[in-house]
Amino acid sequence: MTSAQPRLILVCGPSGCGKTTVANELAEALGNAAVIHQDDNFDQPFLNYAERTDDSFESPSSVGS
Repeated sequence: MTSAQPRLILVCGPSGCGKTTVANELAEALGNAAVIHQDDNFDQPFLNYAERTDDSFESPSSVGS
């Protein structure tokens, strides 16, 4: 007997593009799944504008090879 391996699905994109909708639909379709929002772990609410708008994490140079 084999057990199912845990899976991780990352959904990323700009604000308002439907990430939460897609994640919720996937979780419902998959059944035993959890949706974890990056905002749930946000612990620096007082960032200045430049720090809040830094989206370099989504640039190709930020992705490992």
